[in-house]
Amino acid sequence: MKTLLIAFVGLVFIQASCTKSPTSFIKTNTSNKPVSRVDDTTRDGSIGQDGVAAESTDSSNGSTSSGEPGSMDGTSQGNTGSELPETGVNLTEPSLYNNVVWKRYRALENGMMRALSLSKQQLCNELDQFSCIDQIHLFNLGGNDPFFAAQGKRAADPTILTPVAVERLAMHACGNRIELDKAAGANAVVFTGFTLNADPIPADQISPLVTTLYQLFLARNPNAEEIAKLDAFAKQGIGSEQFAKTACFVIATMYENIFI
Repeated sequence: MKTLLIAFVGLVFIQASCTKSPTSFIKTNTSNKPVSRVDDTTRDGSIGQDGVAAESTDSSNGSTSSGEPGSMDGTSQGNTGSELPETGVNLTEPSLYNNVVWKRYRALENGMMRALSLSKQQLCNELDQFSCIDQIHLFNLGGNDPFFAAQGKRAADPTILTPVAVERLAMHACGNRIELDKAAGANAVVFTGFTLNADPIPADQISPLVTTLYQLFLARNPNAEEIAKLDAFAKQGIGSEQFAKTACFVIATMYENIFI
């Protein structure tokens, strides 16, 4: 009987020890401050990692501003659509960060087709039969073909031959558009108002053509320096067709058109 009593008391003691909260072995976080990858001391108008204006807290009254347009005391008043949200960033300045994106094969192809009003078949074919995009230069333009070329992965970055592939694509596309517009005569699509068989080039046709090509490829007007450079090139005694093809090629292969 004494043995059973001792065993019972020991069992009760062990159970009590096991059920005791093991707080001494766990390091608890006594602060309620959430863990964040973004510094909590961001200034008003700064941009967080998700591209949204960071919240700011007024220590004098404890109010929180969400950074949304029309928000004065933490309650959003809504965006009327009349102006862009205030982000603290001058959107007209060039980017200071290395965050450009390479236009891979399909985006580059679609951009060229749209700018020069060409179909996929008219855009670029090596030896007049092999697609520049889908067959010849696919890998160097950022694509891959696992079935016919045994290319299981795409290139992570532009390869050493990517500039050559882009130039081949642009040269074919510009040349094909010129040939189509020459055959169309008065119904030309891109090189309208420009005499493709003139020598020398009419001076009053240079700036309008350059402006048209900038608008088609880059969706903007050229500045005075950009016009002056191509104007100086046009006055070096070259024919109008050569100038048109070269101007088209130069603008199509600009850094601004290859990366976004």
